[in-house]
Amino acid sequence: MGGLGGGVGAVLTAVARVALRTVDGLQARYGLDRPWPVRHGRWLAGAAHGDLGLSLAYNALVAERVGNTLLLAASGAGLAWLIAVPWGAWAAGWAPC
Repeated sequence: MGGLGGGVGAVLTAVARVALRTVDGLQARYGLDRPWPVRHGRWLAGAAHGDLGLSLAYNALVAERVGNTLLLAASGAGLAWLIAVPWGAWAAGWAPC
C-alpha cells in the first residue's frame, strides 16, 4: 500500500470501509503497486504515443476529454485578453507622469 503515498489505502479502508483486498486489487489493476519511477516512466512512454491514461473520476480515456479542457482553457484565455488588453491600454493613457 505504500505505492500510493500519503496512506491513501489506509484512508480508503478506514473511511469508506473498503476491504483491504479490494484496495490491493485496485492498486494492481491500475499499476499503483509498482514504484513511482516505473509508473511515471510508463506514463511518459504512453503519453509520447498519445495514451494519457484512464480518468478514474469519469471512467474514460483522458485523451477523449482533453478537447473539452483545451476549449475551456482557450476560451478563458481569450476572454482574459479581451478584457485585459483594452483595460491596460486605457490605464496606460491615464498614468500620472
